Amino acid sequence: MNQLILFINAGRSGSSYLYNIFSNYLAQEYYSSHESLKSNITLPKVNNRAYTKTEVDKILKENPSIDDWIIKVREQLLEKTVIEFGWTFAHLAPVLAHLFPNQFKVILLHRNPVFFAASRATMGNYYHNSFYNDKSHEISPFDDNSSIKYYKDKWNSMTPFEKCMYWWYNIALEGLEFSEYFPAVPFLIIKSEDIFNNKKELEKIIEFVGQNTNLLPDVINVGQNLLIARTYESFPLNDSWQSYKKHPKIIELAIQLGHEFNDQVISNKMSKYQIPNKFLPKLRSRIRYWHIKNKLRLLLKD
Repeated sequence: MNQLILFINAGRSGSSYLYNIFSNYLAQEYYSSHESLKSNITLPKVNNRAYTKTEVDKILKENPSIDDWIIKVREQLLEKTVIEFGWTFAHLAPVLAHLFPNQFKVILLHRNPVFFAASRATMGNYYHNSFYNDKSHEISPFDDNSSIKYYKDKWNSMTPFEKCMYWWYNIALEGLEFSEYFPAVPFLIIKSEDIFNNKKELEKIIEFVGQNTNLLPDVINVGQNLLIARTYESFPLNDSWQSYKKHPKIIELAIQLGHEFNDQVISNKMSKYQIPNKFLPKLRSRIRYWHIKNKLRLLLKD
C-alpha cells in the first residue's frame, strides 16, 4: 500500500537537501514536494495539535486549500507513495494521522537548536523589520494551542535568536507528543547533522519510506539551501547566540536527541552568521541597503 510520508521539522534542518536527493535519484518512485502549501495557508500558529476529529473537521472546513491538498494526495496515493518534506506541514501531522490512518508515516528531523536558531534568526525571523510580509509562521507561547505557554512571562525580553530556540523546542515537543498520541503510526527520529555525506543515514530514511536503497548512488551530489548575503548583512547574529545557556530545558531535550554543546565548536560555527569583514558587506549593512531595496520593490509592485 502506498504511504504518505511527512517530515516533521522546523525548517533550516536539511529538508531541502533530502528533497533534492529524492527528486534527483528517486523521482520515478514517489510524488515528492517541499512546502507545497505555504505557512500562510497551513497556519502553524492556529492549526497545531488537532487531536480530535472535531478539530480536524474544523481545520478542513475553515481552510479549503488544505482540504484541496488532501484530495490531491488521495489521488496521488492511488499511484505512488507521497512525501512532503516542508516544515510548513509539520503541525498538521495529527490531521493527516486522522485522515490516513493506515497510510501514514512520520520522520522527525531535528538540528542542533543553537545552529537552527542562528540560521532562522539570521533570516529575520521574529524581527519587527524583517522581510516577511506575513508572520503566520512565527509561533509563540501566546498561540492558543501552544505546548509551552510558560514562556509567556519571558517572551518580550527574549531576542529573536532565543525565540527561534523556542520555535525549535515547540516543534520537537509536538513531534514527540504526536508519537505518543498515535503510537501505531511508524515514527523515525533523524538528526539532520547525520544526513550530510552519510549514505548509511540516508539509507535508513529510504528503508523507512519503503524503497530499495540500491537506487541511491555512492556519491551524492545535490545542492543545499544556503543562506544568502542579504540575510546575514541585514540580521547579523553578533553575540546573541551565547544566550542559549539561558534555556536549560531546550538544551536538555536536545541532548536527549543526540546533540552536543561545545562552546568552542559552537563559537566557530557562529562566524557564518556574521557580517563578513569586508568593505561592501559592512557598508550594505550600515546603510540598510537590503531593507531599502525591499521597500522599493514593494512600492514598485503596488
